[in-house]
Amino acid sequence: MRAYHAWRKLPAAGRLGPLTIALDTTGLRIEEIRLYAGRIAIGRQSWSDYEDVVDIRRVRLDLTQSHCAGDIVLLATVGLHALTRRCERGTTSGLTPILADLQTLGEAYAKVLQGPNSFRVPVSGGGHWRGVVMRSPDSRPSLTVRTFVGRE
Repeated sequence: MRAYHAWRKLPAAGRLGPLTIALDTTGLRIEEIRLYAGRIAIGRQSWSDYEDVVDIRRVRLDLTQSHCAGDIVLLATVGLHALTRRCERGTTSGLTPILADLQTLGEAYAKVLQGPNSFRVPVSGGGHWRGVVMRSPDSRPSLTVRTFVGRE
């Protein structure tokens, strides 16, 4: 019960979409998608070996009387270059539309994994995220966004 109330009090800033939380006689189930600060190795020798990124991660927790299970899955990594291109080339500005476009990217995760290695995820205001599927540090596939392309 305390975990349920404590999680509901966590700040909504950084959450993409709704918090799914259920407490009943069988246990507690929580799922949400959040933004996290991250860093990826890029292997460039001339500038920096790392690029700062925003990670989109799905967090799940399942607690019952007999077990506790949960995971955090890296859905997508969006470099600051791609976010800058979204600000520059997007048809809408402001934080709310940009967060909506990042949410669209996170929600496209399962569908993108069914297709080719390179992907395009269209967003509602026009334009699309463009990138490739790569392995995350835990060897799971994740979307690595390289840029944002405006309406063509």
